[in-house]
This record gives sequence, C-alpha cells and structure tokens, in this order.
Amino acid sequence: FILVSQFDATEGIEGLCIFLGLMIQYWSLAMFLCLTTMSRSIWRTFRPLQNPLSQNPQHRQASQLRERQWAGGISFGLPFLLLLVTLLLQKLADPSQVFHPNLQKSCSLDMFLPLFLFFHLPLLLLLLLNLVFYALLVFKFSCGIWASGIQDDSNSVNWRNFKVVLELFVFMGIYWL
Repeated sequence: FILVSQFDATEGIEGLCIFLGLMIQYWSLAMFLCLTTMSRSIWRTFRPLQNPLSQNPQHRQASQLRERQWAGGISFGLPFLLLLVTLLLQKLADPSQVFHPNLQKSCSLDMFLPLFLFFHLPLLLLLLLNLVFYALLVFKFSCGIWASGIQDDSNSVNWRNFKVVLELFVFMGIYWL
C-alpha cells in the first residue's frame, strides 16, 4: 500500500487515494496492536508464580484459545473502528476543519493534527502500554521469583537477571525502535 501510494498517478484517483491512505493507517496500527497483545500475552504467561505446565492441559488450552481470540479481536477490531471514524470524517466533515483527514491530497493523513490524532496518538498509547507490560515483567522477575536470596552469589544472580531483562527488551521492545 505504501509503495502504490507513492506513484503520482494514484493521487489523481480520489477513491483509490483514500483507500490506500486508510489501508496504510489500518495495517500499521493493526501490526503494532498485534505486537502489544503479544507483550500482554508474555506478561500474562509469566505473571503467576506457578509453572504453567502444572495446570490441567485442557484448561490451559482453553485459556490460550480465549487469549488468542481476544488478541485477534483487539488487534484487528480497534484499528477498524479508527478506520471507520477516519472515513466518516473524510466523507462527512467540512474539509476546512483542522482535524479533517484530507486523504485525497497525498494518499496519507494530512500533516500535523490529523496525523497526530489518527496515527501517532494511538501509537503513543500502544507504546506506553507496552512499556507498562515490560516494566511489570521486569519487576516480577527481578523482585519476584528470581530475586537474589541471602545464600546466592549476588554477582551471578545480577548477571543472570540482566541477561533476562535484555532478552525481554529484545522480545517486547526492540520493534518500537
């Protein structure tokens, strides 16, 4: 969608340009929502202090299925709602208003306020939510089940905790860079 929207010929076709702009908005937000729900899933997996394999296998499978359904609904449903709001404002709002998406100009959201409201603000909220999940997970590992005891060698425990925090950063945060 991004590649096709860069051709000069697409700007002349208003319907195609609006469609491309909405698809770029939808799939970008859906992608980051999927990644955030993955971070939530990682946090929910390690949140309890029990071994997840000690649960009843049928209960664990039912729980995982509900988690996947919830994540899919959120990951693709919320961007769709934002797409509908953007489309309604594109078609019904006065083009002279400051928050009008103006998708027909460049096959993307208009600069400044529309781009911030319909794209960057949702990404910022997702980033903050992902940061909360990361911080909760690091806290759970550092101060919870992997906290160093009195008899433990604190250097090896601290080094192990640092490596785990670094791995979690890669899995839960590197894609935001």
